[in-house]
Amino acid sequence: MKRQLLVLLADARKRLREQDSGLFGVEERWSDLVTFSGKHGKRLRQRFDQASSATWYFITHDPHAFATWLGRESELRSIASKVSRSNISVVWVFHGEELYASQRPLLVVNAPEDGVTYSPGMHLLRNASTSNSNRWLVLSSQVPHFYLAFLSVPDVPRNSEDHAPAGTFGFVQPYLLAPRSYAARAGLYLEANGDSANQFLVDYYYKSIVDFVRIGQEQGWLTQTS
Repeated sequence: MKRQLLVLLADARKRLREQDSGLFGVEERWSDLVTFSGKHGKRLRQRFDQASSATWYFITHDPHAFATWLGRESELRSIASKVSRSNISVVWVFHGEELYASQRPLLVVNAPEDGVTYSPGMHLLRNASTSNSNRWLVLSSQVPHFYLAFLSVPDVPRNSEDHAPAGTFGFVQPYLLAPRSYAARAGLYLEANGDSANQFLVDYYYKSIVDFVRIGQEQGWLTQTS
């Protein structure tokens, strides 16, 4: 019994250290987060449903990664539905077709989904962004991406541009070169608690994503699509 208690205490300390960095947890398969399955996927679903006033950032290679979120406005858990029913704005970054073709072999080696998801993904993205188009900023990227990400940043006053405001949540899938399959990557689920001293990991990705979008537009390697 004592040994079991020590194990539980050690696990609790580990969880506290992780949450102090902004890392709420890790899913072995990042796709479990997109499908709202797994322990942290279910947590993400709760935060997704509760979000009401925020900017949602998507950094993608192929929009099809979020195919289950790119449904019609009538579908309850689609992005289009959230945009129509709440004060959600979307910033979506994707690779242009030429860069997609050149980068894909570095990201996936001999995977069955190679080269077949880009066009369907773009079709879903175009359809989703048609409704309430003034709330969507869709950007074509001409530079490599080093991770796939979804980040919800609440529309609240910010004390610092270097720190994610409390209530920020989302996940990141780091791009490892040449994995055995596109799905064989972990997803890092992140939440910001508002304590800038104890959320360094979520701050890193928050700053990276926000600056990437801002600087990319300023320097012309992110261009808005119609």
